[in-house]
Amino acid sequence: MLDSMQTQKYDDIGIIIKWCLDKDKGYQNQLYKKYSSLLLGIAMRYSKNMADAEDILQESFVNIFRHLNELKDINALFPWMKKIVINTVLRKFKSKIIFENIVDISNEVGDRQDIKNMTAEKIVDIIQSLPDGYRIILNLHAIDGYSHAEIAELLWISSSTSQSQYAKVKKELLNDNIESE
Repeated sequence: MLDSMQTQKYDDIGIIIKWCLDKDKGYQNQLYKKYSSLLLGIAMRYSKNMADAEDILQESFVNIFRHLNELKDINALFPWMKKIVINTVLRKFKSKIIFENIVDISNEVGDRQDIKNMTAEKIVDIIQSLPDGYRIILNLHAIDGYSHAEIAELLWISSSTSQSQYAKVKKELLNDNIESE
């Protein structure tokens, strides 16, 4: 029974994709409704506010519909769309990222148990309050699993700069933001 349900699920998404490729607005709306909240969550992690995240989501869906014919495997639809959201963020913020002016943080990271008690909303608020460079590197490395070499290539920086900025953002998150609760 489960196999037929899974087959039906993929058949349904296959039908939606087929009609989206034919530029059917109704099916495009179905695809949007099905994935927009998940993709908005990703955009929120990279954004300072909801308006920016919504802009990223809209621009991402334009690119999703524009490039849907490039999707090679229906089972990879969500990771493919997630990558489009991340690439949209990078394009949007690449020109704003200035790593030379980020202030060094001198406090050492302690063993903090209070971070485990934080709500998801508080964590998102803290991430959104970070400078663009910190926020983007944190998301790319810690949450989305990019290596520092991959981040370096995406952001046109060195791998050591990515590593350094990641270390600094961890210190800022643990020392500055949590202490201010």
